[in-house]
Amino acid sequence: YLSSKGVLIPIAVSQALEAVMKLVFGVLFAVLGSQLNLDIKHISALAITGITIGSAVSSIFMYLYIKIKFNELITRQNISINKRLINVNIFKIALPITLGAAVLTCGNLIDVGLIMNSFSSKGITSSEANELYGNYSTLAVPMINLITSLVAPITVAMLPRLIELRTAEKSIAIKRKVERDC
Repeated sequence: YLSSKGVLIPIAVSQALEAVMKLVFGVLFAVLGSQLNLDIKHISALAITGITIGSAVSSIFMYLYIKIKFNELITRQNISINKRLINVNIFKIALPITLGAAVLTCGNLIDVGLIMNSFSSKGITSSEANELYGNYSTLAVPMINLITSLVAPITVAMLPRLIELRTAEKSIAIKRKVERDC
């Protein structure tokens, strides 16, 4: 809704808020962990927890902003909205995107296990295996994942307009929009 209407200030505020909150909470939790004389693993876990909280603050901000604007729009235009239909349509669009991201992560985990086990079974030392896997993960994997990494931003950019058209049940308009943009 926001990007399809050209309203980008709330998105910019959300991203700035996210960056600041990640920094504040991440550093705060890391300092807290070091003052408690925790080991580096626990300090890192606390820092990541702080970063996660920063992302959550930004998400809550965007949720509240959209909810307020959506309610204002419904009230102002006296629109009857089928929220279940909207949620079903969002789910139908978001599920493949989420599964695509999960496939990449699972594929990387499987890669680590298979490749490192293959190296060790061939008698390659741990340091050589790490070096070889590092070359693979920094040179080959980015080329393999290039297409997938391009699909997500394109999908996210088109998602608000597609949801808007689909919610209004304008299947012909959706088809024309996709054909024109793709």
